[in-house]
Order: sequence, then structure tokens, then C-alpha cells
Amino acid sequence: MDGTWRGSCGQMTGPRQSAELRVVYKRGGRHALVARVTVHGFNVYFGLPGGAEEMFTSSYHETGQTHTKVAGGRKRLVDDPRAPLEDFRGAVKAWEAALSPDSLDWGYPLRAEKGTRRNLTVDLDALDSPVPPTVAIWMIERGGVTQLTDVMQAYRSSQLQKVVDCKIIDWTQPWLLVVVHRPTAAVLESLRKYMADSGLPEGGRIGGFVSGPGPPTGQMVKVWPEPEEITEIPIPDEWKRQR
Repeated sequence: MDGTWRGSCGQMTGPRQSAELRVVYKRGGRHALVARVTVHGFNVYFGLPGGAEEMFTSSYHETGQTHTKVAGGRKRLVDDPRAPLEDFRGAVKAWEAALSPDSLDWGYPLRAEKGTRRNLTVDLDALDSPVPPTVAIWMIERGGVTQLTDVMQAYRSSQLQKVVDCKIIDWTQPWLLVVVHRPTAAVLESLRKYMADSGLPEGGRIGGFVSGPGPPTGQMVKVWPEPEEITEIPIPDEWKRQR
């Protein structure tokens, strides 16, 4: 790593690189933290809140070692070592999640962007959707304009999802891309019909999900309380062929 790349904040990539990215929901003038990404040197830390404690944390370290913890750190999952972060190449989705707004802490004190800190704020009041948006975090090799273009093109050409907003941290190795997306109008119409026909109890609502690395594959929508038989929105065969 020659350390000559400078991103949009003017910071040089290298062992002392740093960045903070926070994804925040806004509703009725209040804010809730949805996801966080922090970079310290060649170490990247991801986290999903879960009320008073984080329900999911993941880290990718300089050596290539990765760690994943759930339930506030009480349970640790076994992760396979990967390439050292300084040598990371390509584009990989670190994780993707859709969390019900009702599960979040709506007392988050939103801080202004400054230096290497960035916020991506999503106004839920402006979204006409019965399901929460999905937040995807990608790692892309430094200077990977082609990989970045490919990832965004995959989202924008999808029959299942529509990009709400996105933000990139382009002064670190790897780059960090956050994409917030929601179901397309066709998926929402199918979802509304499904919910109307499935006999959900009064007050039924959409729950959340978390998935691991991979290409954008569209929303898998879970409902709560669950119907007796169907627990996912069926995807028509013609949509699968178009993907």
C-alpha cells in the first residue's frame, strides 16, 4: 500500500486511516441508530443496535481474522480467516439487514458530520412502505470504480428493489459503501395482497432480517405473527428469470 490515495475528505489511506459511518432513521422529528461502521487503521467494525445493547457485531481485522458476535456479545460465531484487509480486492457485501423501526431506540442524538464522520439519514415518514428499508454495507477495494459501478448498476436494474439513498467512504482501504433500498412498487403490491389474503391477526407487522456476504438478492420479507404455512413473500417465477 503506497498511501498515495486521498479520498473526498482529504485523508490518506494507510495504517492510520479512520472513518465513522452511521445509518440513522428519522421519524416524527426523532432519530434512531440503525447501523454503524467504524474504521481504525486496517480494522473495520460493523454493528446493528438491538435496544439497550447491540444485537449483532462483526469485525474484519488487519490480519484477515474476522469475528461475529450476537446477543450483545454473549454468543460468538466461528468465522473463517480471509485476506488481510490491506490486501482486500474486489467487492463484497459485508452484511445486509432490515430492522423494524419499533425495535429501535428513538432517542439517538444525531451528531453533525465532521472530519471523517459521515451520516446517512433516512426519513421514514417520506417512504410509503409497509416494510422497513434494507441497509446493505459493502466493502470495495480502494480505487475500485469499476466494482462500485457494477454494484450500483445491479441495484438500479433490479426488479425487486429500489435504491432510497447511498453513501461512500472513499478515503479508506477498503472503500465502504452503504446502500439503503426498499421493495419496488410491484413487490409492495404483492406484499399488500399477501398480507390481506394471509389472515394475519390484528396488529400483525413486518419483522426484520440479517444476511451475510453476497450479491444483492432482493428482500426476503418476514412477518410477525407468522401465518401457519407461508412465512415469506413468494417471488413470481418471471421475476426470478429477469434477475
